Amino acid sequence: NVKRTKWRKCFGYLAGANDRLAEKGILSSVVEIEKGVYIDLYVVHTDASNDPKSLVARKDNFRQIAEMINSRKEDRAIIVMGDFNTTFILNEKDDPYEMLVEKAGLTDSWAVIHNNGKCNYKNEKDWNPTLKETLDRVMYKSGGGVEIKVENYEYAEFTDEKGQTYTDHVSTKAILSYEV
Repeated sequence: NVKRTKWRKCFGYLAGANDRLAEKGILSSVVEIEKGVYIDLYVVHTDASNDPKSLVARKDNFRQIAEMINSRKEDRAIIVMGDFNTTFILNEKDDPYEMLVEKAGLTDSWAVIHNNGKCNYKNEKDWNPTLKETLDRVMYKSGGGVEIKVENYEYAEFTDEKGQTYTDHVSTKAILSYEV
């Protein structure tokens, strides 16, 4: 039951980060995590680059996923993960906190484990993460009688036999637990 949704806004064939040349958007699915227990899973890849048109597109990407989450008819727990192409510390540019986390009621795994639960960057003195942010994120929301929480969050670098990485940034590994 996997559904692919393209972004409403995307920028760049030969500009920005060439986002129109990639299949970016949202993959969504309802997943049975144990007999009769379902959650909603979203995997996203947002617009990249920090040029003005990419920032407008990415901000709308966040709005679009929040609208998709908020328009669901069933109250189920949610996991949202993927390449967000931004960090909370850059939020004044594309504001993933206000546009997505706050609007959809999500909790960010990195923020819980490494930044005292904070993902709304206001100033340097209140921002002391124990692990620097990366562009990949794992977010969640409890619901439908399923309580989700993050147990661990770290980075995993996968390399080939020559020591080269497979991606353009560090991959994220979050261990989530749930209780029905």
